[in-house]
Amino acid sequence: MPISLHEFIKTEGKSYIDFGIKCKSTLKIQLGLKMAQATGNAIIGRKDGGETNSFRFFNYSNQVYLDFGSGEGGNRIYGGTISPNKYYDIEIGNRYVKNMGTGGYFCSSSSVSFADKTYNLQYANDPECIGWLYYIKIYDSDVLVIDGVPASCKSKTGIYDKVSKKFIENSGTEEFILGEQIGTVSDVKYLISDSDKYYTVADSALSEVSIAELNAQAFQEYGFDDLPDGSLLMTLS
Repeated sequence: MPISLHEFIKTEGKSYIDFGIKCKSTLKIQLGLKMAQATGNAIIGRKDGGETNSFRFFNYSNQVYLDFGSGEGGNRIYGGTISPNKYYDIEIGNRYVKNMGTGGYFCSSSSVSFADKTYNLQYANDPECIGWLYYIKIYDSDVLVIDGVPASCKSKTGIYDKVSKKFIENSGTEEFILGEQIGTVSDVKYLISDSDKYYTVADSALSEVSIAELNAQAFQEYGFDDLPDGSLLMTLS
């Protein structure tokens, strides 16, 4: 089914994304962001059960705050300004928040380490979080695990992850507002079978792949997007 890619998704406080990744000290997050207003709760992350169990990035009174594993009295750092209706490319890492547009830091301090939290990393699970998301990349120990583009599929909105090639839909009570459509992708994948062998298409030629079990994972890992030229199939039975 085709998935539409968009310039941005906008939340008005009732739509959010759950990335299915535990909050942890090894995460690094990059995103294109514009806020309509400040929030004292969370733009990225969650405050779960109080300050001692907080992993969140927010902009209380338009000042940048990062609770990295714990909040006030713990690993919290703050400084710099995120102004309303202004676009920023931001990187959030182990006790730092960086302005990628200028190369400077909103705030930073010494790094820490903590065990994975029991809750998942989320975007905009906060009624006060009103703003636009243009992209998001999530790294775990510098390995890119999510490369998210604003997207829609049928009547649902969310992000399309270019790493897993999956659509992650909104978990809120209302859909995101969509920016201009900038492209499409398809989650339909093809493989070619011939007797007990399987083939994908690479560089306009058949390429045999080793598949123990033909399932969705095999199509995601080895499948190709478009039906091949019929001439490629002439040698197969």
